[in-house]
Amino acid sequence: FKGHFINIRGIHSTRKPEFAGNMLPSNGYEINYELSYENNQFMSGLDFDSGLLITEFDPNNTFRFTIESKKHWTLNHERKIVASAYSKIGLISNRSVDDFFHFFGGGLPGIKGYTFYDSTLTGKNLFINNFTLRVPVLLEENYKLIHLNLQNISIGTILQIGGGFNHKFQDWVKNQDYKISSGFEFRMTGYSFYIYPM
Repeated sequence: FKGHFINIRGIHSTRKPEFAGNMLPSNGYEINYELSYENNQFMSGLDFDSGLLITEFDPNNTFRFTIESKKHWTLNHERKIVASAYSKIGLISNRSVDDFFHFFGGGLPGIKGYTFYDSTLTGKNLFINNFTLRVPVLLEENYKLIHLNLQNISIGTILQIGGGFNHKFQDWVKNQDYKISSGFEFRMTGYSFYIYPM
């Protein structure tokens, strides 16, 4: 694989700084978008005819567009119970591009209940939605555990729906080809003995 790309990125955010905002975001929204053109050369085979080993490449050039949005709410100000909604949409312009360049909708950046390379979650289009509810267990505390200094702990629940697909969005929804995942999360923040953030 050989590739070059040029991209334009944009970020718009109305989030205000807040205590434990990276762990319990409670206000505003964020929109991140990226438009790129990829000049990709992907290996299609090997040529032995000339007596030398020559790698053959096919062009897989494409435009790629992704947009992510996050919205955060405070459900209970006194206890700092917060909720977040997240959506990600991706599109590839070249419909005949090799599946090596497809979106992968599993793993940590996608549907967490599936592996990153799950073939049922890959495609030229991507649509993922998350909804998260978080409740703090500890806030502004100072507990020592071995070399760690724990300050904040939260638990939460997450519901996800989406994936990657190649055909029309309406057909993908109608055929119920999307995946659903739900689960719980446990978050901690603090510092280690050496003052590094955790």
